[in-house]
Amino acid sequence: MTGPEPAVRIINLTLHPVTIDIQDAAETAGPAARRVTVPPGGQPARVTEPLVDQRPLRTEHGVVRQARLRRSRRVSGLPPARPGVVYLVPRLTALAARGRGDLVFPFDERRDEDQAVVGVRGVARFRPWWTEPVRSWTARFVSRVLGHALWPDWTIGVTFAVTTALLGAALGVIPGVFADGWTAPNVSATALLGGLGIVALLAGVWLWRRRNRLRGERGTAYVIDEIADAWTYEEKRSFLTTMRAQFAATLMVPGPAALGDDWRWPVGPGAERWDEKVDDLVRGFWAVHFNDDHVTANAVYAWAAWPVAVAFAARAVAGRRGLVLQVRQRPSFGRMGVRDAIDWHQPAHTFERQPAGPGTGPGLEVRQREWPVRLLPCPAESPAPGPRANLSATHILLVRMTTGRWGSPGPDRSPGEPADIEVCDAAGVGLTGPTPATVHEWVCLPPEGGRHPWRQFPHLVQAAVDWVATMIWQHPAETQWLLGMLVPQEVALGIGIHAARSAPSAWPTHLRPLWWAGGDGKGRFVIPGLDLGWAALHPANRR
Repeated sequence: MTGPEPAVRIINLTLHPVTIDIQDAAETAGPAARRVTVPPGGQPARVTEPLVDQRPLRTEHGVVRQARLRRSRRVSGLPPARPGVVYLVPRLTALAARGRGDLVFPFDERRDEDQAVVGVRGVARFRPWWTEPVRSWTARFVSRVLGHALWPDWTIGVTFAVTTALLGAALGVIPGVFADGWTAPNVSATALLGGLGIVALLAGVWLWRRRNRLRGERGTAYVIDEIADAWTYEEKRSFLTTMRAQFAATLMVPGPAALGDDWRWPVGPGAERWDEKVDDLVRGFWAVHFNDDHVTANAVYAWAAWPVAVAFAARAVAGRRGLVLQVRQRPSFGRMGVRDAIDWHQPAHTFERQPAGPGTGPGLEVRQREWPVRLLPCPAESPAPGPRANLSATHILLVRMTTGRWGSPGPDRSPGEPADIEVCDAAGVGLTGPTPATVHEWVCLPPEGGRHPWRQFPHLVQAAVDWVATMIWQHPAETQWLLGMLVPQEVALGIGIHAARSAPSAWPTHLRPLWWAGGDGKGRFVIPGLDLGWAALHPANRR
């Protein structure tokens, strides 16, 4: 039995101090016990990218200096390896020096309400390719041959090129046959080269037909790319490149920013316009979907704030009779933990209502609790335009399927004393002063150290939606409902799909998101101008 790994020293070779969450000894995920800031500790380690040339780039704002660099794996400022020391370097530096096992880089950023990085929840390192076990290589090979993962397109081209070379070589023996007859060398060479050529031809045809069949079964992938705070450009580009090889077509859904509006889903000025911008996103999806082949299947991948994901799915399904959204799982680097490997064999979920039975499946425990809070308007906040609701009976529905903190911890209070929640009311729901409310929390956490299995997602969505229906039946019709969530992105889409198919009595008429904008412990609550209720599924129903 081995003991714990010896503690190592972290030397920061970046240009800036890095604040890292420190977990309890028994924890590998969840809220940080404390945080430590590691100051720069030496010469910065950088990738040396030689300058090729410079030329002006003419833009709408004027001429901008543009430099062209040559990609390189040369790293400057990197000290030699030392026992008991790991070096904290930028991600690109760690990628360029993958042969070093003592390099880590900041991972899973925490952001404030302005989306600026204020720290990281941990560090990561790249594993050198030669350290991967043979079993891993074998599993990937078997998955590509017998499973549903596709070989890269270039392998099909190489296979047919090898076929051409082998059959050409076999035909090249024929002049020798006319000259010398069917001698043993000629027969052997023709049989060997011709046989290998036929095998390569059959393999190429099989790969080509299999690729077309699987792409046809998966159909079109629709990508909704609005917000992805925990993703870097390289991570997203790598996944999208891999995804394009797995589907017949990959279509980017144009959001408000792509339609010519400088829109980033603000939490300050402009947050009152979320409703109309979600409508723009839905119309962009409808336009792209209209021009696609409706016979083939579709798959939706989304990077968006959970209120946007819920509203998009609900309005897209409600506005097009017969539309079936098939949601597929994407990599995640957020509160669900790191899931960077995707099994393309996994089926897509349509989030149709499941037959009666255990709602969340075996091994998952559901808990419910409630506590009083007091909603406080943000300081110096001007009232948002629009009708003011009666907040005399306000209830907050909190659906939690992941670990992590919902909002900031706040000051200590006596038992039974309401917790104060500062809220920026961009929707104009009537928050003009301290307002009492009750939080009703529905909790279904994954097994310790793991995550909810993909096959359970439809059951989780249905159980959460049924709980919401139960809550609204237990309260009068004039209740003001707010919704908070800590859920995977795919669950948010599934809840929106269920909301679109729910009866008016099974979903709140008006439901405003109470969104925590920021990272763990630092940020603010915002009620954006977005209605997730049943009345908002059709623009004519809104008021």
